[in-house]
Amino acid sequence: MPRLTKAARGRPAAATSVPRLPWLKRLLPFLQAALIIALVISIYWPAINGGFVLDDEGLLTEHPIFRAPDGLYRIWFTADAPDYWPLTYTGFWIEWNLFDKHTTG
Repeated sequence: MPRLTKAARGRPAAATSVPRLPWLKRLLPFLQAALIIALVISIYWPAINGGFVLDDEGLLTEHPIFRAPDGLYRIWFTADAPDYWPLTYTGFWIEWNLFDKHTTG
Protein backbone atom coordinates (compact mmCIF):
# COMPACT_ATOMS: atom_id res chain seq x y z
CA MET A 1 0.00 0.00 0.00
CA PRO A 2 1.42 3.39 -0.95
CA ARG A 3 2.20 5.81 1.82
CA LEU A 4 0.15 9.01 1.94
CA THR A 5 1.34 12.28 3.34
CA LYS A 6 -0.58 13.98 6.12
CA ALA A 7 -2.13 16.48 3.67
CA ALA A 8 -3.31 13.76 1.29
CA ARG A 9 -4.91 11.59 4.02
CA GLY A 10 -7.81 14.00 4.69
CA ARG A 11 -8.77 14.53 1.06
CA PRO A 12 -11.02 12.19 -0.90
CA ALA A 13 -9.48 10.34 -3.78
CA ALA A 14 -9.60 12.33 -6.98
CA ALA A 15 -11.95 10.92 -9.57
CA THR A 16 -11.46 11.59 -13.21
CA SER A 17 -10.91 15.29 -13.44
CA VAL A 18 -13.27 17.17 -15.73
CA PRO A 19 -11.87 20.36 -17.20
CA ARG A 20 -13.82 23.36 -16.00
CA LEU A 21 -14.86 25.98 -18.51
CA PRO A 22 -16.08 29.02 -16.54
CA TRP A 23 -15.91 31.23 -19.63
CA LEU A 24 -18.47 28.98 -21.33
CA LYS A 25 -21.01 29.63 -18.56
CA ARG A 26 -20.65 33.37 -19.12
CA LEU A 27 -20.80 33.02 -22.90
CA LEU A 28 -23.78 30.64 -23.05
CA PRO A 29 -26.58 33.28 -22.72
CA PHE A 30 -25.05 35.29 -25.56
CA LEU A 31 -24.80 32.21 -27.76
CA GLN A 32 -28.43 31.36 -27.04
CA ALA A 33 -29.53 34.92 -27.86
CA ALA A 34 -27.52 34.84 -31.10
CA LEU A 35 -29.16 31.54 -32.06
CA ILE A 36 -32.66 32.95 -31.45
CA ILE A 37 -31.88 36.09 -33.46
CA ALA A 38 -30.47 34.01 -36.32
CA LEU A 39 -33.58 31.81 -36.34
CA VAL A 40 -35.94 34.80 -36.37
CA ILE A 41 -34.03 36.46 -39.22
CA SER A 42 -33.97 33.24 -41.25
CA ILE A 43 -37.72 32.75 -40.78
CA TYR A 44 -38.71 36.32 -41.69
CA TRP A 45 -36.14 36.80 -44.48
CA PRO A 46 -38.57 35.97 -47.34
CA ALA A 47 -41.05 38.62 -46.14
CA ILE A 48 -38.57 41.48 -45.67
CA ASN A 49 -38.98 42.87 -49.18
CA GLY A 50 -42.69 42.10 -49.43
CA GLY A 51 -45.16 44.53 -50.94
CA PHE A 52 -48.48 45.94 -49.88
CA VAL A 53 -51.31 43.46 -49.35
CA LEU A 54 -55.12 43.43 -49.23
CA ASP A 55 -56.48 46.93 -48.54
CA ASP A 56 -53.10 48.66 -48.18
CA GLU A 57 -53.39 50.33 -51.58
CA GLY A 58 -56.62 52.12 -50.73
CA LEU A 59 -55.77 52.78 -47.12
CA LEU A 60 -52.14 53.88 -47.41
CA THR A 61 -50.87 54.64 -50.88
CA GLU A 62 -53.95 56.34 -52.32
CA HIS A 63 -55.11 58.24 -49.24
CA PRO A 64 -54.08 61.94 -49.43
CA ILE A 65 -53.96 62.39 -45.65
CA PHE A 66 -50.65 60.53 -45.42
CA ARG A 67 -49.00 62.62 -48.13
CA ALA A 68 -50.23 65.95 -46.78
CA PRO A 69 -47.77 68.10 -44.81
CA ASP A 70 -50.53 68.87 -42.30
CA GLY A 71 -51.52 65.21 -42.13
CA LEU A 72 -51.06 64.89 -38.39
CA TYR A 73 -53.36 67.83 -37.78
CA ARG A 74 -55.94 66.35 -40.13
CA ILE A 75 -55.68 62.93 -38.47
CA TRP A 76 -56.20 64.24 -34.95
CA PHE A 77 -58.48 67.25 -35.35
CA THR A 78 -60.63 66.80 -38.48
CA ALA A 79 -62.96 64.15 -39.89
CA ASP A 80 -60.78 63.54 -42.98
CA ALA A 81 -59.60 60.11 -41.84
CA PRO A 82 -61.90 57.28 -42.97
CA ASP A 83 -61.97 55.83 -39.44
CA TYR A 84 -61.00 57.47 -36.20
CA TRP A 85 -57.86 55.58 -35.24
CA PRO A 86 -55.47 58.46 -34.54
CA LEU A 87 -52.58 56.41 -33.11
CA THR A 88 -52.66 53.93 -35.97
CA TYR A 89 -52.89 56.68 -38.58
CA THR A 90 -50.13 58.66 -36.87
CA GLY A 91 -47.89 55.59 -37.19
CA PHE A 92 -48.86 55.24 -40.87
CA TRP A 93 -48.18 58.95 -41.48
CA ILE A 94 -44.72 58.73 -39.86
CA GLU A 95 -43.82 55.57 -41.79
CA TRP A 96 -45.06 57.05 -45.07
CA ASN A 97 -43.00 60.19 -44.57
CA LEU A 98 -39.90 58.24 -43.60
CA PHE A 99 -39.99 55.37 -46.10
CA ASP A 100 -42.44 56.45 -48.83
CA LYS A 101 -43.52 53.33 -50.80
CA HIS A 102 -40.62 51.16 -49.58
CA THR A 103 -42.17 48.43 -47.47
CA THR A 104 -38.86 47.27 -45.98
CA GLY A 105 -38.98 50.16 -43.49
